[in-house]
Amino acid sequence: MDGQIESRLDGKLDERTTIRRAGVADFEAVLAVVHDATRRVQEKGYPQWRLYLTDEGFAQVRDAVDGVNDTEVYLAERDGRAVGTFRVQWSDHDCWGATGTDGAAGYVHMLAIHRVAKGEALGERMLAWAERRIAQNGRDFARLDCWNKSPFLTVYYPRLGYVARQIDGAPIGVLNFEKAVRA
Repeated sequence: MDGQIESRLDGKLDERTTIRRAGVADFEAVLAVVHDATRRVQEKGYPQWRLYLTDEGFAQVRDAVDGVNDTEVYLAERDGRAVGTFRVQWSDHDCWGATGTDGAAGYVHMLAIHRVAKGEALGERMLAWAERRIAQNGRDFARLDCWNKSPFLTVYYPRLGYVARQIDGAPIGVLNFEKAVRA
């Protein structure tokens, strides 16, 4: 990736919160945010994200932070503390089938907010930032997915301009969303 694009993207989400690409040294901070968000989901009785509390989930987060499969992980921080994270992938055959390798999109996964920043619209600002990152990489769409019975995300993503897509090859129980990010 062009270093100039990367340096223009690091910056602020709001007056107190910065965002930057996470490096290998940030693994524990990324994992802490993901684990906190996962525990909150579990406390509500929802089955999603349980994987992140297992050794396999731990390895997935490690691989993402390490950049495996052209993945970029970003970390939102406030006062030196990690408060949010997400990853961008440049293809996603697992959740999007053949559509996930069409070169037209960036795929947002692992969007997680620590409970200390809950209710502050940090997720919306991080998604908007991810959309700009995807557009700056020459892609037309931001794509993401969620559990199709999530009472929050199935309403949240459309409110932010994402449109549900029916995708051949998507796993059962997954709802796919897409948003145009380039004019």
